[in-house]
Amino acid sequence: MHLEQLLAYSKELYYEDPQLAVVLGKDIYKRAKKIQYEDGMQRALTTFGIGMVFLGDPVSGIRALSEVLKLAEKTGHTARIINTHKFLGNVYRRIGNYKLATKHYHQGIHCVKDTLKVLTDFPQNSEHSELCHALAGTLLGLANMLTDELAQPAHALPYLQDALQLAQSARNEDLEAVILNGVAGAYLAMDNLMLALPVLERSQKILQRSSSHRSALMLISNAIMIGKAFRELGEHKQAETYLLNADKQCRNNLLFRVQVRNQLGKTYLKMRRFADAAVLLEENCETCKNGQLKAYQSVGLDALISAYEGLGKKDKANAWRQQKEKLTQELLSEATETSLKNLLINLELRRLNEYENSEEMVFSAGHLRKAATKKYAAVSHPRETGQKVKAIRVELFGKFMLTVKGKTVTCPRKKARQVFKYLLIHYGHSVTQDTLIDTFWQETDFLTAKKALKNTVLQIRNTLDPERTVNGYVATRDSAYHLDFGDDADIDMLNFKALVAQLQQLNGDEKYGTLKQVAALYKGTFLAEDVLEEWTSYERESLKDLYLSVLAQLAQHEQSVQNTPAATRWARKNFAD
Repeated sequence: MHLEQLLAYSKELYYEDPQLAVVLGKDIYKRAKKIQYEDGMQRALTTFGIGMVFLGDPVSGIRALSEVLKLAEKTGHTARIINTHKFLGNVYRRIGNYKLATKHYHQGIHCVKDTLKVLTDFPQNSEHSELCHALAGTLLGLANMLTDELAQPAHALPYLQDALQLAQSARNEDLEAVILNGVAGAYLAMDNLMLALPVLERSQKILQRSSSHRSALMLISNAIMIGKAFRELGEHKQAETYLLNADKQCRNNLLFRVQVRNQLGKTYLKMRRFADAAVLLEENCETCKNGQLKAYQSVGLDALISAYEGLGKKDKANAWRQQKEKLTQELLSEATETSLKNLLINLELRRLNEYENSEEMVFSAGHLRKAATKKYAAVSHPRETGQKVKAIRVELFGKFMLTVKGKTVTCPRKKARQVFKYLLIHYGHSVTQDTLIDTFWQETDFLTAKKALKNTVLQIRNTLDPERTVNGYVATRDSAYHLDFGDDADIDMLNFKALVAQLQQLNGDEKYGTLKQVAALYKGTFLAEDVLEEWTSYERESLKDLYLSVLAQLAQHEQSVQNTPAATRWARKNFAD
């Protein structure tokens, strides 16, 4: 086979067969290098690098792609430079290094001073299309990271709008459909279902004109998103129609089939068709178990438990609940191990950049990996600790985060998030209906505000316990609301206060250890995203005062044992905060 034919064949092969992509990429690179074919060397290295990433070796992938970047910069191939920055951004995003991912996405975008000038200032030819495609893909990567990982969908939208114009200019409908899905995803993350639906339907029409295998898969993905959106809007029959059509299209694709059937089961729950939901979900959970699709099995089990509760079969519900608890432990362990693996990868990459000698690099990386593995060994196997995982986890210091049954979630609307935070501040105490209305609906008439508050509390309950049979941890008592998770939650603010309360009864090393625990819990400003909200200020200042007192005590302790450097560090931290 001719070299150009091999390069064409290997292009994007890493999606379907990464192992073959690596073998071919390496072979083509050697052949291209022998005849000094620079373009072929770059394309082959790209195939090899991305293949290595898909095989689970991002370090080798990043090193190969970094070499492509150097070669492309020498030859001045702008589209390839942009694409390589995009690939590097995608890899760093994959391993959780969002800072470096952002850096590469921006470097790719800024290869052209004014992105949209490409639409008017460049000749309309194949090079123009390639440049538009590269820029659009890089903008899309950055936007998807902002939406999915950094929870900033509003910031993603301008990048997506630019990407859409570029894809249309390149006359690339497949890419246009992918970007439209990104736009819809941002709207869904902002809880704007009415804007998301027409965008998804527009994407659906484009994909229906395509005959590619990738477009067929995207059609199924679109149908799932549209079905979920209709269900959230209360249009259950339309949701069922979309999901049933999607189910027919993905008979031979296990990954999509289990997703569709989970969503269909949830739709049946909303329609109160508990028996249909139970049959479908039980079969789907078994399919997930056999296919080692634990995340989708977990989603299905939640819905299945609710189906049997709806049928009044508590024994069956409890039996499945036990399976769910066991699976949650497994998922938590795997998530922790993945985090550890990503940490080690990032540490290894950082250390590799410090050495020029390859033997020294390998030794250093191996030593670092052993040290980090030993340090985090206890964390990577939480199942061995025997501690029960809390169903609810709330972080209020620094960036607000709510985790329900191992999954990070958010209340769909801003008002619901704010009311939930207010109830957290007053955790364990009743907050009257009038107080909440005066705080959040000051300019709304009482009857409208009362109805809005009721709907807001319903959203909070659905977020905390979507398949609930009771009040979802928010109880109503005498026209007041009372948030209480019992023993089923881990809330950093409450842990902080509890440890501070213990300090008066402690002394010596025990007190010193507790002081350090308290300091570690304070990861940042309390409810940092709500600093301008008056209802957060008193609690924020109270907690900060406690934190500063702890820092002062730590500094005093270190000074008392003549550990001046440590005392200085705590004192400086106190001053900085």
